[in-house]
Amino acid sequence: MFEKLAVQSAYHQVVDAIESKILSGELSLGDPLGTESELEEQFGVSRSSIREGLRVLEHLGVLTREKGRRLSVGKPKSSILNAQISRSLLLQHVTYRDLVEFLSFIEMASIESALDATCDDLLKKLKVNLAQTKKSMNKPKKLASLDVEFHTLLAHATQNGAMIMAYEPVGQLIYASTQQIFESASIGAQRLYDAHAILVDALERKDRDMALSWMKKHILDFEKGLMTANVNFDEPVNPKYWTPTQ
Repeated sequence: MFEKLAVQSAYHQVVDAIESKILSGELSLGDPLGTESELEEQFGVSRSSIREGLRVLEHLGVLTREKGRRLSVGKPKSSILNAQISRSLLLQHVTYRDLVEFLSFIEMASIESALDATCDDLLKKLKVNLAQTKKSMNKPKKLASLDVEFHTLLAHATQNGAMIMAYEPVGQLIYASTQQIFESASIGAQRLYDAHAILVDALERKDRDMALSWMKKHILDFEKGLMTANVNFDEPVNPKYWTPTQ
């Protein structure tokens, strides 16, 4: 009736134990960890298991070591976390319809918050992105990447950690979808540039009505672009166009 239980390796148990202390708040950002010999004694496992567990946590950014000093609690690398979540979204077979519905909610929330949080630094970054977009009109992959960057900047402007963590992994699915649009409809690049230019102008002038109305048009244009690319909205986003986060 029951299958045999797999015995978890010692280094996995080390990883789980340290992560548990961090999640519970017993260990906080910057707190030092013991030496390998101290941890070996505390855990009661071999030095090689300790080293392998620490290596995994360092790779994830959960632990950090500055200039040869002892390990301390660090901040997980968002790029690694986002790549893992992006892969999970693909494995969950997120459809084009799911993606459009998601954007209908989060992009409107992002532009609302960006209107209140707009600063010179954000506008400068958006304008740089816009200039690069203008130079990349005939480069679908580059254009798709810049589109994701543009909307990620808006998400970061909210300064809402939950919204940022929700948006960034989905950016890879957006990248895959917009690349399909640019490859199948030559007008897609110009429509993208025009929408982004108007959104930046609206943010700079704090024109709420213009910003909200054009974000709605932008999302609708994305949906129309997918229709032009002849995607089946009830099928998963095509992984052929997906590029893992570096």
